[in-house]
Amino acid sequence: MIGYIEGKLSVKTPAFVVIDIGGVGYEMHVSLTTYNQIGKIGEKQKILTYLYVREDKLELYGFAAEDEKEFFKTLISISGIGPSVAVRILSAIKVDRFKAAVIDEDVGILTTIPGIGKKTAQRIIVELKDKIGVLTDREKSYLIGKDPEERSVINDSISALVSLGYSRAIAQRAVDKVLAETKENIKIETLIRKSLKFV
Repeated sequence: MIGYIEGKLSVKTPAFVVIDIGGVGYEMHVSLTTYNQIGKIGEKQKILTYLYVREDKLELYGFAAEDEKEFFKTLISISGIGPSVAVRILSAIKVDRFKAAVIDEDVGILTTIPGIGKKTAQRIIVELKDKIGVLTDREKSYLIGKDPEERSVINDSISALVSLGYSRAIAQRAVDKVLAETKENIKIETLIRKSLKFV
């Protein structure tokens, strides 16, 4: 198993990167989260890796952080969730927020992820709830779905930002930043306006 690859970052795209080691380029699939965290082309970079083995080919997946790699492995252990879907999940939502949504059984949050329908979201909740275990304080801060009205405000705000042309992943991160700085309930107009500062 290849634990990590360290070398010069020669190609960087939102879907994959290439690390050059002695003239050999190692291509690996990445999430948008990893894409945003790694350095610039030409810089030395260490990427954690996971080698996905299938009968017809080998695929290398790269991660900027250990928690993302470990959660990727957890996701692909779910029936019907392959590595490409797992990367899509990690690109669309933070690991903390995803875990909190599973614990909270918030199907609505999970179905905002492209390619995740209601049945898949319900299966994810059933299979992951016992595996996630105790949440950290940071993860508990995302448990905001207990109040249906607040959940609706958050989902509608994300949808509004998407309708303005921002990707769902960017919209979700912007909303998360505002919520992390706001302790009281917030109206949708205010949430959208403040979120625009972070997109």
